[in-house]
Amino acid sequence: MKNSFFVFVLILLAANFAAAQDSSRYFGAKVGRSEQRGNSTYYYDAYGSQVGRSENRGTGTYYYNRDGSTAGRSDVRGTSTYHYGSNGTSMGRTTTTGPSTYYYNSNGSQAGRSNTFGTSTYYYNSNGSLSGRTNSSGSSTYFYNPNGSQAGRRER
Repeated sequence: MKNSFFVFVLILLAANFAAAQDSSRYFGAKVGRSEQRGNSTYYYDAYGSQVGRSENRGTGTYYYNRDGSTAGRSDVRGTSTYHYGSNGTSMGRTTTTGPSTYYYNSNGSQAGRSNTFGTSTYYYNSNGSLSGRTNSSGSSTYFYNPNGSQAGRRER
């Protein structure tokens, strides 16, 4: 009975979100299996994609595009919608706190992010490892040992 109720809640949540999302592959889909991990139960569809989560704080529902990328989620923190570029790269997300936009360099690494809290810029060394980050709170510099593992970080 509890699982049937959750599926019903899952479908109701999906109905509220479906108008803005391409969730035709998953809307109304039956839960294929569930898995208990700690205090949470995760629900998956017949394709193996996570479609829901139930935990002490409440439930969550996940929505997917036809290509399998995450289109959005709805949970106790609010609703998020994800946006992708023509090459499939994540370009942004809209949440209940406002939109976020992601920027990428020519190597495909995230070069920056803007949201209602400000802008962050990311810097990379010649090996492609993150070497620094700046935002309204300050900056961080990352250090690596000779084998390429991060050895430290300095905050300013």
